[in-house]
Amino acid sequence: MDKQEKLKELTAKLEELKGRDPSHCSGTEGFVGHTGHSMSPELFQQIEALEEEIKKLKNELK
Repeated sequence: MDKQEKLKELTAKLEELKGRDPSHCSGTEGFVGHTGHSMSPELFQQIEALEEEIKKLKNELK
């Protein structure tokens, strides 16, 4: 699988995870505040890890 495909796959997975938690909007800084009570820490960590991976891939593709 090339990086472009991997990026697409990760992005789709990220969207799916965010879709499970309606209070998660783009940007995670609000997590501790208004989303802390509704999103499990595990889900939050998964989303953060995916966002990091996507960022790295995008940088490699530049």
